Amino acid sequence: MCGQQTRAIKALPTWEDKTRVWATAIARNLALTLYRSDQTATRPYGVGVVLDPGETASSEVPVRFNQEWVGPTMPGHAVPPPAIRPWLVTSARVVGRRGDGHLR
Repeated sequence: MCGQQTRAIKALPTWEDKTRVWATAIARNLALTLYRSDQTATRPYGVGVVLDPGETASSEVPVRFNQEWVGPTMPGHAVPPPAIRPWLVTSARVVGRRGDGHLR
């Protein structure tokens, strides 16, 4: 195993911890926003979603779709990060774009 791969493997637990803290904070803020019916600064453009009439965006959250697997690592390259993509929580749906480019 090369040095770059070793560093990437050692950095993965730190990355996972930071992502877990970030996701927990997002979930807490989303729950409070929904409870209070507050307006948010979240916009659907990053995910590529067109909102329906009357639909409002609540939060953009990092999600890993269970059936989307990361491709194999090429020799000499760092370990690829998990397939985590932004998903949008709206007043009517939860929608995100998978690796194949289709909205779900």
